[in-house]
Amino acid sequence: MEKKYNDKPQKIWKREYNPVRSLVFWGWNNKNEPSLLILYGTHNFSNTINYSDKNDFTKTESILCDDVKYNTYIILNGKEGHLPSFENVKPLMNEDDKEDIYICYKKHVKYCGCYYYRWCEKYVVKNQKKFEDKQGITIPYFEKFTYEQLVEKVTNCGLKFENFKFAKNPNEVIQLTEDLKQYYELLCILMSNQNLNTRKRKLLELINLNPNEKIYDYIFKLGSVELLSGLFLEGAKNKVPLFIEKAQYIIEENINYANKGYINGLKRCANIYLNSLNKEKLIERENWINKNVDKIDLKLVELYN
Repeated sequence: MEKKYNDKPQKIWKREYNPVRSLVFWGWNNKNEPSLLILYGTHNFSNTINYSDKNDFTKTESILCDDVKYNTYIILNGKEGHLPSFENVKPLMNEDDKEDIYICYKKHVKYCGCYYYRWCEKYVVKNQKKFEDKQGITIPYFEKFTYEQLVEKVTNCGLKFENFKFAKNPNEVIQLTEDLKQYYELLCILMSNQNLNTRKRKLLELINLNPNEKIYDYIFKLGSVELLSGLFLEGAKNKVPLFIEKAQYIIEENINYANKGYINGLKRCANIYLNSLNKEKLIERENWINKNVDKIDLKLVELYN
């Protein structure tokens, strides 16, 4: 049940800004709730070359350093046995001090061209933390490590993380039984990969496998509100009838494993799922759309030739 990271990363970087790297670790907070720790670090250049292409445009290529120093982190805490949802954030490098990273809420970050982003300090994530005296954790980027080896490297640095205890491997949190181990890597990605598109793709992959239904019990028991919402939406699109009781329970009960906004969103997704499996509701909605489409204010975001 081992997962390897950094599968064939490229050492040549063709953009003008430094990439920001991150690592996600599983664990628990002081209340024994499942939590995630995310380390961030700027990947510096060992050398940069400017050259002109055949159209006489200036191009930049940089050679990335072998190591990344991680010196900023956030801890996301779960509640009532459920993992936390990922916040929609963007880590940005301080141009005056490239090792200094600010994690900002993405909706308040403005792209200004030439890989430059404008942001305001009041929209910086409040629970981000930096190691004192510019200490950090240096990890080779181009070497392959198992999750267990990464945990060992971080814990051996002697740096303390307030309110976080590392799991030696994700299954200490998931507690997946041996008969379901073929789904282990998929579950790890669904629950700890920061990329939304990757999680959506893997969720569809899991549904298409027509898996043992017990695997969904793990997701509903441990999954974040974000993951459960995605499961209902994918279940609606693919007409998967396995979650009806779970959806009804979530809609009717007073659940508290996330803030009110997240819970309301989950209830809406559960309701969409139930309506998608109700033929009468589908016909009713189609009739309403046919009658009212000329009154709907449709906003075109982009037009393509």
